[in-house]
Amino acid sequence: MENQQTNVEDNKDNSTPIPQTEKKKEEQLFFQCTSCIFRTKYDYFGRNPTQLKNYLLLEDSYVLEDPFSSPKEKNVIILGAHCIKCKKRVCKNMNCSCYFEGTYCICCAKNNVKMFPKALQEKINRIV
Repeated sequence: MENQQTNVEDNKDNSTPIPQTEKKKEEQLFFQCTSCIFRTKYDYFGRNPTQLKNYLLLEDSYVLEDPFSSPKEKNVIILGAHCIKCKKRVCKNMNCSCYFEGTYCICCAKNNVKMFPKALQEKINRIV
């Protein structure tokens, strides 16, 4: 068994590195919020998911086919988007982002809180 473990370790050290294009493909299959630990596979990124023929999203978004609905219903879950200020990926959790004419990560929202309507300013200021 020791030889097998050594061989596996040797194979790891001597393995051919994964080409950069393959790494990018792997990364593109998963959405990960930069504000929290949420990470999941997504099916589509953009404004016009194929499941929603009559809808156009207001911004490029990470979309997942709803695993809890029937295929006939064609429901989706909007996982997140890029912050329009810093371009980081953020999920739609209210502690990670807010939406006002685009998605803002909470950090950028707090740094620009004066530009939002009063009601949204109050919500942003309540977030730790």
